[in-house]
Amino acid sequence: ALGVVGVSCGVIASVVDIGTDWATDLKFGLCRRGFWINRATCCSDSTDMESCAQWRDWAEPGLASLLFYTLVAVGMAAYSAWIATLFPYVRGSGIPEAKVILGGFA
Repeated sequence: ALGVVGVSCGVIASVVDIGTDWATDLKFGLCRRGFWINRATCCSDSTDMESCAQWRDWAEPGLASLLFYTLVAVGMAAYSAWIATLFPYVRGSGIPEAKVILGGFA
């Protein structure tokens, strides 16, 4: 039973870590191979992260890029607020402490 708890905590911590990396990269752009791929994985073939052909930056000029960046930022803020209403222990301290608790450090 203890092993199942340990593996479960490890899987949850990995999902949280990978998810936060992906969500952070989503604010700045998108991988052309798939929206679920973060920038480090998308550009692993490239010699330079800045000249990655598979990565599409939202910073390209245009109103659509600004609108999408704003929608993603507002969506992430709304999701964080929703999480805070579901789990009362993250209200006062914020999401980083929840990541630490899920990572196994109390």
